Amino acid sequence: LATSMVRWINMAFLLFLLQKKVGPLGLRGMQSMVGKIIVGGISMGVVIWVLSDRSLLLEYNGSSLARSLQVITANMLGGAVYFLACRLLGVEEAALVISRFRRRGIGRSQQQNKRD
Repeated sequence: LATSMVRWINMAFLLFLLQKKVGPLGLRGMQSMVGKIIVGGISMGVVIWVLSDRSLLLEYNGSSLARSLQVITANMLGGAVYFLACRLLGVEEAALVISRFRRRGIGRSQQQNKRD
């Protein structure tokens, strides 16, 4: 805990010195985006915690396969919730991810079906 606190203080001090030397870094505009990302991360954490800790998907009978499937499923659903939360909150990077996938052809099969 003490090491983490010292690192945060050091980072804040270094950012202060950098901003003093270089000029405004535009950190105030990033505060709302960071807040939205934190909300998305909290929602993902809650989903993963509920699905993993409460064993809602699979009953854990000592089988490592069942536990592995439970962890994988919880993480995939948590990631989907994180992405959806960021998209709904207006995080621009979430839209960027969608556009990158579309450019690489992942969404093209659905677009071709609509044309036919």
